Amino acid sequence: MALEGDAVIGTLAIMNKGDGNGIIKKGFVKKEYRKRGILSQLYERLTEFAKREGFARLMFDTPSVAKDCHQFFEKRGYARISKDEMPFAYEYPDRDSYLYLFCLN
Repeated sequence: MALEGDAVIGTLAIMNKGDGNGIIKKGFVKKEYRKRGILSQLYERLTEFAKREGFARLMFDTPSVAKDCHQFFEKRGYARISKDEMPFAYEYPDRDSYLYLFCLN
């Protein structure tokens, strides 16, 4: 979580799906704080935590229209996958979502 004073300005979390698999969830940065490196800082902390806790793969779903989000994760090595390529069971809420996968090892 990123704070400015007592106000939450950004979050990023992992949902543990077992067997070393995690789903990145609850990612947001308030609009007026975007392009300031906050998401990068949150992501760095999240990946450090994931490695320390033994996660092997991280996956996330994002709306197909979230181009900035796609670009952010693609730059970090995430690959867009199809639902058939999902390595573990996960029901995502938006059928128009893009799925991305990253192996930490």
